[in-house]
Amino acid sequence: MARKPEKRIYYYECSITGEKFKTTREAPNPKELISVDAFYDLNPDKDDRSPLIKDQRKEVQKKRELLQQMQIQMQTESGKKLGSQGSGDGI
Repeated sequence: MARKPEKRIYYYECSITGEKFKTTREAPNPKELISVDAFYDLNPDKDDRSPLIKDQRKEVQKKRELLQQMQIQMQTESGKKLGSQGSGDGI
């Protein structure tokens, strides 16, 4: 019985938005890759997506921004806690 060919997966990051994505093809110029959203941000005249898709992408973007804000807030709060634990009598 023949083995199933293994698919290679390549991970890339958008050079504009920082969004991470994966593909099954190796990119010849990975530093020049941009996400679909970044392309349409750079070329709004070519944006032929339906209004429903545009609204969904806006909601996803808002959720990502909110998540990033929450992560930053959690990091700053944990940094304050770590800083306050260091002071004491050393016992």
